[in-house]
Amino acid sequence: MIRLDHYPSQWKCAEIIMIPKPNKPENCASAYHPISLLVTFSKIFGKISLKRMLPVLEVQNILPEHEFEFKRGHGTPELCHRIVKIITSAFECKQYCAGVFLDVKKAFDKVWHPVLLYKIKKWFPAPYYRLIKSFLSSLTFYVKEKDAFSELYSNGAVLYTIFTADLPIANGLEVETYADDTAFIATSFNPSDASLHLQEQLNIVEKWLKNWKIEVNTQKSVQITFTLRTEKCPPNVKWLHNT
Repeated sequence: MIRLDHYPSQWKCAEIIMIPKPNKPENCASAYHPISLLVTFSKIFGKISLKRMLPVLEVQNILPEHEFEFKRGHGTPELCHRIVKIITSAFECKQYCAGVFLDVKKAFDKVWHPVLLYKIKKWFPAPYYRLIKSFLSSLTFYVKEKDAFSELYSNGAVLYTIFTADLPIANGLEVETYADDTAFIATSFNPSDASLHLQEQLNIVEKWLKNWKIEVNTQKSVQITFTLRTEKCPPNVKWLHNT
């Protein structure tokens, strides 16, 4: 397949099963989690191609330092440990540790394909680029109930990670990511300064997300302050002119 630069059309067709969300109206399409089922050969090839792609990501140094997926010695335990370490360090120094945790809305589903291919072409060998381009063309799916879309590619997470590898970061801010989950953390003795650092980062990220057509789920994104001090917590940051 890599030699032919072709992804079979039968492997690009997914069956979508709709899993209802709790306490949601059944007549609303957004009240369901769409789960895509690919043919077995497509899943196997996805695993094989991922093993070949990861060394390229490592050699080209594509994945940023703050990314904890698809990197050796990195994973959710290490990510949680990193965040906990930042928080406990702020406790020991009697600082405010303010964090914003962003949830991207349908991250893998809404990746802008032309831009993704542009970024892949810069870093990956030509056969990989042409194969991914072949896959992204003429994607098909069918559902048993309401129409929806889901991640049709078993390596969708790594492609999204490549797509967002150039996430801009403000100075003096901690950023940790795991695919589409992102944490921005600022520490300071002054609660207003901690909030200001976060706001500066969000202002930068807001423009960047808009450029690449990535949408944040504000209902699932939160701001949390960690501190042992009893004074007033940092002011809430604003996103899209809303707190």
